[in-house]
Amino acid sequence: GWRDTARARFAGAHDSPHADPAERAGVPNGGHTALGVTGRSPAAARLREAMLRASGLGRPVLVTGEEGAGRRRLAGTLLARWSPQRPVVIDGTAPEWLRRLDAAVDAGAPVLVTDLIASDPVPLRAAVARAHRQQVPLVATAVDAGRLAGVFPFGIAVPPLRERRADVRDLTAELIAKLAPGRSLAAHPRALLTLEAHAWPGNVRELQYVLSLAIQECIGEELLERHLPLSGTARDHGLTPIERAERDAIVTALTELGGNKVAAAAALGFARSTLYRKMRALRIDDRAPF
Repeated sequence: GWRDTARARFAGAHDSPHADPAERAGVPNGGHTALGVTGRSPAAARLREAMLRASGLGRPVLVTGEEGAGRRRLAGTLLARWSPQRPVVIDGTAPEWLRRLDAAVDAGAPVLVTDLIASDPVPLRAAVARAHRQQVPLVATAVDAGRLAGVFPFGIAVPPLRERRADVRDLTAELIAKLAPGRSLAAHPRALLTLEAHAWPGNVRELQYVLSLAIQECIGEELLERHLPLSGTARDHGLTPIERAERDAIVTALTELGGNKVAAAAALGFARSTLYRKMRALRIDDRAPF
């Protein structure tokens, strides 16, 4: 079963208490990326430890964390290690999501439930218990445990990026390679310091968005501080503090809503035409990928 596969893959993972968790799992970590976790901070190390424990135990897992922090990536990593079969993905906010979950568990397929919100945890607890008994790989994501506390036998909390400042450099290198394949592009040390100092309310998703804009501005091989669309950088020169705050709010809304401008305008209390006007005035690139 999938539990035996998970245990076999992580056999010997705790042979050396002093080795890096990823190295103990036999995962190369030269780039400080392993088990779906990028970075070298203590928070990243603890997250890899939690991934190791979850993978070895082979029980249904709840992955919690703020929007954009990387919950979906970790959930996908767990399921990929447990089973080569493509998981059934269920939107936990959609109607009849529980019925779909029951059907997937009965079919024995790996299951990923995203953005789980359970007003009544009792039927979910029964589905999770059945998945555990039938050895069906099951991972769910949620912003926080809330009423889900105690429903899943194992939980992983993904820390926000503001608690992982030491990981920003590794994440930046990884995202630049992803966003600009084939380009010899690296961030200048001053740009990295600016990125590390930012609060990142939109977490890794916001970092990806900011870098996507910066890459469009950069025509050389070094991404500079002035390319970054962040408050206090050269690109924001001339904006008032209120305009910079408004710009950050719009960028965060667009990031969290996947670039959906209609939804972002509604969330911000703007008409769509107003949002477009503000984006032009505040120099927010309308062509950026999300």
